[in-house]
Amino acid sequence: MRLHPSAEQGQHADIVMRRQLGNSLSYLRDVCASWLDAGEATALAAAAEALQAGRRLHPAVFGHYAQWVQALVQEDQDQARLAVKALLNSAAQGERYASCVSLDDPELDTSRDIITTLMAAGDDDGMALTSPQPSALEHTLRTLDEAWVLARKRVPALAAEIQTLVAQTVLVGNAPEASLRFDGGSSYMLWGALLINADEQRSPVAMLELLAHESAHLLLYAAAHAEPLVANPEEERYPSPLREDPRPMDGIYHATWVSARMAWAMHQLAVHPNTPAAQAEEARSALASDLSHFRAGHAVVQAHGRLTPTGRSVMADASSWVNALTA
Repeated sequence: MRLHPSAEQGQHADIVMRRQLGNSLSYLRDVCASWLDAGEATALAAAAEALQAGRRLHPAVFGHYAQWVQALVQEDQDQARLAVKALLNSAAQGERYASCVSLDDPELDTSRDIITTLMAAGDDDGMALTSPQPSALEHTLRTLDEAWVLARKRVPALAAEIQTLVAQTVLVGNAPEASLRFDGGSSYMLWGALLINADEQRSPVAMLELLAHESAHLLLYAAAHAEPLVANPEEERYPSPLREDPRPMDGIYHATWVSARMAWAMHQLAVHPNTPAAQAEEARSALASDLSHFRAGHAVVQAHGRLTPTGRSVMADASSWVNALTA
């Protein structure tokens, strides 16, 4: 996985994840053959075939697959049946082509719960999500459009890569009682989905930085498909460059590499000759912050991280770029 983006890299990551899910669906279909009815078995085979071919089914298909696996581990056949039905309902929606919806959109009626549940998995109430405020939604949609224009004109390689990775953007709000502010998010269990807090007012530059941020997490999920990036136990906690609370090493690794990708995007925007002066200055300020976060995270990873070969390779590429930029 390279720090420098490309459409080819994004497409490869997307296909790897979809084919892997397709293979897993075929396996679970066989494991559960005794209680699946004929229609479900046929539909699962079709969904598996579509995914193995790289088709971009709804991100909720990944989420309901995760529910199905959890139900099987817990030997809860009733919940497994419900997960299969929900998975097939999501698969029946067909392919996704970079759609953007609000969390309260009727399109998400069958997948809203799985989206909010999985985004909160393993976290505290800082991930409590709601529908966005209507008064903020129009501004966010306009800013998102402006950020995409910036990306295509100033950082086209990044724009092309993100478009291969993100099948659906979901605009959400952060619950008032949440202890942590939610800016945006993604999950390997919701592959292809990118969540943005629409209640948070941003500039086009900040929105572009957020797109670079969350799409970078998707790349790392794909990079870890064959082996994890770190071997540290999940229960170990260390200071993270992007969170106030201590995080597992895998989260710190993600935050560190993602900071380098954000820095790369902001650097490209800042040095582009056609970037207006005010936006270039905003990008330079963001670049300095991102580099500071990378250095802080990289120090923790170097001191405490037990990196796998994949993890070492991916981080080394980011570190080389940062060192060359700041030499």
